[in-house]
Amino acid sequence: VIIDSFFQEKGLVFQQLGSFDQFIVYEMQRVVDAQTPIECTPQDQYHPEEKVDSKKTYVWKFGQLHFNKPTVDEVDGTALQLTPREARLRNLSYAAPVFVDIERKVYQVNDDGERTLTQEDNYSKVFLMRMPIMVRTEYCWLKDANDRQLTEFGECPLDQGGYFVINGSEKVLIALERMANNFVYAFAKKQPSKYAWVCEIRSALFEGSAGNSGFAVKLCTNMGSKSMCRGQLVCTCPYIRTEIPLVIMFRALGIVADRDILERIVFDMSDFAMLNACRLSIEDAAPISTQEMALDYIAKRGPTMGATRDVRIQYARELLQKELLPHIGRTRNIEGRKAYFIGYMTNRLLLGFLGRNPEDDRDHFGKKRIDLAGALVSASFTGLWRKSVKDLRKLLRRQLDKGKIPDIVECVKQASCLSQGMKYQFATGNWGQDKQGKPVRTGISQGLNRLTFMATLSHLRRMITPLARSGKLVKPRQLHNTHWGLVCPAETPEGQAVGLVKNISLMCWITLGSAQTIIEDFLDEWGVLDLMECTPDHIKTYSKGSNCMVLVEVFPLCFAAALIVAVWLIACWMFWHERCLFRLPGPSKALQKHRKKDLGSLFLAKQLEVDDPAPCCVCLMEFESSDVVFLNGIWVGMHKNPAELRNTLQSLRRRKDVDSEVSIQQDLKNNEIRISSDCGRCSRPLYIVDYEQQKVLINRTHVDKVKSGEWEWGTLMREGLIEYLDAEEEECSMIAMFIHDLVKTRAYCKTYTHAEIHPAMIFGIC
Repeated sequence: VIIDSFFQEKGLVFQQLGSFDQFIVYEMQRVVDAQTPIECTPQDQYHPEEKVDSKKTYVWKFGQLHFNKPTVDEVDGTALQLTPREARLRNLSYAAPVFVDIERKVYQVNDDGERTLTQEDNYSKVFLMRMPIMVRTEYCWLKDANDRQLTEFGECPLDQGGYFVINGSEKVLIALERMANNFVYAFAKKQPSKYAWVCEIRSALFEGSAGNSGFAVKLCTNMGSKSMCRGQLVCTCPYIRTEIPLVIMFRALGIVADRDILERIVFDMSDFAMLNACRLSIEDAAPISTQEMALDYIAKRGPTMGATRDVRIQYARELLQKELLPHIGRTRNIEGRKAYFIGYMTNRLLLGFLGRNPEDDRDHFGKKRIDLAGALVSASFTGLWRKSVKDLRKLLRRQLDKGKIPDIVECVKQASCLSQGMKYQFATGNWGQDKQGKPVRTGISQGLNRLTFMATLSHLRRMITPLARSGKLVKPRQLHNTHWGLVCPAETPEGQAVGLVKNISLMCWITLGSAQTIIEDFLDEWGVLDLMECTPDHIKTYSKGSNCMVLVEVFPLCFAAALIVAVWLIACWMFWHERCLFRLPGPSKALQKHRKKDLGSLFLAKQLEVDDPAPCCVCLMEFESSDVVFLNGIWVGMHKNPAELRNTLQSLRRRKDVDSEVSIQQDLKNNEIRISSDCGRCSRPLYIVDYEQQKVLINRTHVDKVKSGEWEWGTLMREGLIEYLDAEEEECSMIAMFIHDLVKTRAYCKTYTHAEIHPAMIFGIC
């Protein structure tokens, strides 16, 4: 009954329909609003009898978009209703006309450069393009039609839509798998290589049409040296040809003093291993001692060679403000947050290099995003829109230089390449174009498989990994444990495409994205200390939970006694130095929690008066530490009670005060809380388990209400009985396979948080 209610409300192609509706209703207007107004000033043109007035400036601004449902222009000029059936029979494209409001302002410019508005005109509903419309979406004639109306339209009532009709052929956009933006990845490079470790991020605005801006911190190897801690830390910056030493990048962001730089990287100034790894970078950057020198150093390696020093410094400031980590912000006075984030990335890199953290898993499905039809069409429309505006600006300027007043309606018609560009990409599958005009991706648009009804549904729920079919990499093709419930484990083709072409599971829900402003306001109210208000002492407590205290095994035969004595000695030393407040565990707990690890520390050996520090063991201590809070990859601040923050966010999500697509993950290992509300995350619904009583909240009464039609799937969500979890949040949850497992294990296991609706939902259509 519960599964039936899900499919009655969502259907089997809900991910395609919702994504395209999101683009038509919100994203398309946002792309138009983000366009800066077209501003043209005619140049002085001297003619035998007249001179063009160059003291006027013309400004055109695009406004509201208007949509009509699909129509076809007949020979006599009349526009008639166009249905999908008629488009198939007449080899037409099922597309809707799009209109835009344009505002024109004319300014008179005096000799001092001051502008005075002299004329203002508004052009309503100027024809812009014909946008292909997905069948059964918002502006389709079949939207909300019942079975009788569908029959009158000549359509099958069982056809759920989710495809386009281009030149009479049915086309489907295949979902594209990609690495998530604004995620920090730390990897070890295969040796021999110039770099030992690399920490990278693909930074992109949460809401914006700009592309990704890559940034990476790299630890160079010291070829020919036995010491691997002497490598220099460098970073890459957009539009800069060479790598920039990391310390110089910090100084360019306004963090000049060596101690301030180290506090943003190491967090704990008593961590001598990490300080030693940064020593060479500090020494090499000593000649660049001021912010202006650092900015000039960066600009000299950019496209400003030959410019004056002031021009170079200004270019470097704007580059770091707008192109460096744009997801953190592009406004002024944001350099402090970017410096903290770069320090966090460097800390992640050094933790991996020192062996304290493993390298990240590239194939983890929580770190992947799925671009559905809406995201793909949005990217295509954005590129074509920019090209059309560029051509329109040239056309307007050319007519103004000739002394003519441009007719904006005719100019938009001549300059727009939107209709033909979209139609070409849908027809050929060559999606997007690079600077050389070559397609960025191929095979995105495919002919819909109508061999069987099940084959059609499977084709609409398919996704591909953009890797070469002839590639020899094995891991991207293998089934990952995070695919459970999100990707069908059986439905993949044989041959070269095995593992690269996948299908989503039956109850997998791909998020459409929600605004993060509501979550930002909530975090401000619930005690999250803003990052710029944090002191090094606040961030120092963050590193305590993730770093381990090293205890030296003095004699193998009396290991237990040495362990207890070592714990006591370190406890006294920690308290004397006021590093943090902690509770000393008893001997039995210390012995239970210890784990072997090879880690030599001369400093700790000196404190414990032990000559040989080679054999060591690690004991996890319980510290009172703050957690770092991330929102869509942005370091928001710190919170001293992470469990309370997580529980409060979850309760708000279950009450629908926060969008149900929001993901809240508490990473206990790294002392982080990561909140995600972006689009493209794969999630799935699960029963919520009462943590105290260890039983599901849904009962027979709720099921009877659903069965009688009184409740729907959305009602179960609003009542807090079911919630969506993505692959990231599943890692901090314990899910029962069956409901009766809760009863069987209640006597000895009381940590279940969720339960599966049904294990068969891990499979796909076929």
